[in-house]
Amino acid sequence: MRNLTLFLILVFLAVSANATEKYIYERFEHHKEIKVLLKNVSNEVSGPIVNTDVFSEGFKAALKAREAIKFAPVENEAEADVIITAVIKDFDFVKEAMPMPANSVGFIADIATPKSSARLTVDYQLIDAKSGKVLGNYNNFATDYRTPRKDTTEETAYKYAAEDNADKFIVKAFYAPRHK
Repeated sequence: MRNLTLFLILVFLAVSANATEKYIYERFEHHKEIKVLLKNVSNEVSGPIVNTDVFSEGFKAALKAREAIKFAPVENEAEADVIITAVIKDFDFVKEAMPMPANSVGFIADIATPKSSARLTVDYQLIDAKSGKVLGNYNNFATDYRTPRKDTTEETAYKYAAEDNADKFIVKAFYAPRHK
C-alpha cells in the first residue's frame, strides 16, 4: 500500500510539473479581443540568421492574421491579458529537402516541386497578465515549414518559419480541440 501511494504521488508530480490549463480560450471567451504581450524573446541559437526581431515581427503578424479569435499585440503589461515569453531553441534549414510521403498524391506533388525545409523549435510560456499565474508551458514546440526551393534563402525561410511556428502555437494554445 505504501508503494502504491508513493507511486501515485510521483505520477501526480510528473504530470503537474508540465501542466497546461486545459482550454485557455474559456478564460478569455468574453473578451472582444485578447491583448497579447510578447515579452523576453531570447535566442539560444548561434549565428546571424536567427534574429529575435524577425521572430517578434512574425509572431505579431500571426496574431493579426487570426480571425476566429481576435488578438491584439500590445507593448506593455498594463494593457495585456496574456504575456507570452519565447526562447528560440533551434533552427535548421535544408535547401534541398527530401519529399515528404504524407500520401501518394502529396508525395508526387512534393517531388514535382522541389522544396526547402526550415525547422524551428521554440519554448513558449503563457502567463495571465493580471494574476501572474502560469497558464501553460510549451517546451520544444517545433514546426517544419516547407517552401518551393526556387529563390529560397535561409533568411526568408527563417522569416516564414517564425510566423508559421507562432501561428501553430497560437492555435494549439488558444483554440479548443474540435473533438473533446
